This record gives sequence, C-alpha cells and structure tokens, in this order.
Amino acid sequence: MSVEALIMMGTAIILVYIIFIEIFTIIFRLTGLTNDKARFQVISLFTNSGFTTQEAELIVNSRVRRRIANVTMLSGFILNVTVISVLVNVFITLGSAKSSDVLLFFLFIGGFFIIVFLLKKLRVFEFLLRGFVERITNRVIYGGGSNIIEILDNVGANTIAQVKVINVPEPLKDKTLEISNIRKDYMINVLAIITGRETNANVTKDDIIKKDDKVIVYGKVVNIKKLFLKTQE
Repeated sequence: MSVEALIMMGTAIILVYIIFIEIFTIIFRLTGLTNDKARFQVISLFTNSGFTTQEAELIVNSRVRRRIANVTMLSGFILNVTVISVLVNVFITLGSAKSSDVLLFFLFIGGFFIIVFLLKKLRVFEFLLRGFVERITNRVIYGGGSNIIEILDNVGANTIAQVKVINVPEPLKDKTLEISNIRKDYMINVLAIITGRETNANVTKDDIIKKDDKVIVYGKVVNIKKLFLKTQE
C-alpha cells in the first residue's frame, strides 16, 4: 500500500471518528443530557474504554439512552477494528518507505489534526450536522412532529433548556404567558424567546410563543417534557 493511500485512509478514518462522535453527542443531548455529559459518555462508549462514573446512571436508567448507547458501542467497535487494521498497514508500509515519505505522512496527518481542531473550535461540524440529526432523532424517538428539547445546563434540581417549538402545546396556543399560566401549572419560567434571528431576552406576561420559535426555559426537566412533548419517555 502506498503512502498516499495510507494518508487518504488515515484522514478518512479520523474524519469519520469525529463525525460519529458529534452525531451521537447531539443525539444524547436531545434526550436530555448537557453537552459536556453527552460528549463524555459518547467518547467512553465509542472507544469501549469502560470508564464509569455516577453520571453513567443517566444512560442505564433511560430506555431510550440505553438503545442509543448500544448503537454507539457497536459503531465504536467496528471503527476500532478498522483503525487497528489501518495502523498495522501504516507500520508495515512506513517501515519500508523512504524517509521523505514518512515525513510527508506525519506532516499531512499532523496538519489534518490541526485543521480538524480548528473546525471543532468553530463548531463547524455541529453547525453542519445539527439540523439533520435533530430531524432524524426527533422522528425516531418521538415519532416526528414533537418539539425538540435541548438541555443547556443543570442548576440544582432544575434545568435550563432550549425548546424548538414545532407544535405549540395546547396550554400555550394563541395565549399570552400570563393567560397560559405555565409558571403556576408547570413551575416553568420563560427566560427568552428566539424568533428567527431576533432574541427577546426581556420576556413579559404579554408575550406569545409561536410555531418555529426557540424558547429558553427554566424548571424541572420532567415538567418541561410534560408541557412541550406529546409523549414522554
């Protein structure tokens, strides 16, 4: 196998690895995990490292997340076997290659790592994949047509979440926040409403949540799901 072929194969595997990690991180986030927790668990599952923390209970205690974890581990196993095969070929080929070819290989792979690192910092992969993954995940997990809840952070027993409103819940339909009474009935506070590119961070009792809005809310995650999801896990 030529050095050029190894370079192409190596960069392809690195790219696939990163894309798969991003995809499964987004999927886990849509089930109610924060970004940091989702990424940590995905890397642990994907590399089959078996690293366990108390946060792993968030996976095993959820039927949906267990199914996603099974697919993640299987995908990781297949890619890990492929990586080992490629590494064996790399060492065999480089062992008999010219020093200039060896230098070219490591320079190219190193440069590719730097480019990927910069793209991740700029969140390019998430930008390109997020919309597509959200639509597919929403359809598979919730049957399509459901609002998409993304957990932004946990504050004690409460959660800050972003809800992409695909279908306006009945308690909010054509009603102001005051009339909907979600603060009393669901103990949920609306922190901001994003309509298109405009963000309303000064939400008042007279605001109305509409279809295609993105809403930042604060409350218990079970209440957020009860209000915004047609079906619960």
